[in-house]
Amino acid sequence: MAVTQEDAKIEYAKMKDFLSFYAEQCLKIETLPPEKRPIASLESFEKKSMLGLRIRRLMDARIKSGTTSHNSCRTAAEIMTTPPAITATSRIAV
Repeated sequence: MAVTQEDAKIEYAKMKDFLSFYAEQCLKIETLPPEKRPIASLESFEKKSMLGLRIRRLMDARIKSGTTSHNSCRTAAEIMTTPPAITATSRIAV
């Protein structure tokens, strides 16, 4: 039986609520710094996971469109023999 994304979200919310209840009732969380408490740690992990997911989606989109940086990689010989491009920024620095 396949689990839908909605079912997974509901189950995750229940588990997070239980963790919050358990931490408040059974752990001495007041001795921990706020950022180290169970719910704060979980929320920090959630944010990092979402950021990682966004980055992976962006990279996948770039790969599909052919605009990835590794498509434009040059060999060492090409780097050594190709003069640097002059840009507006490099002109200002000169």
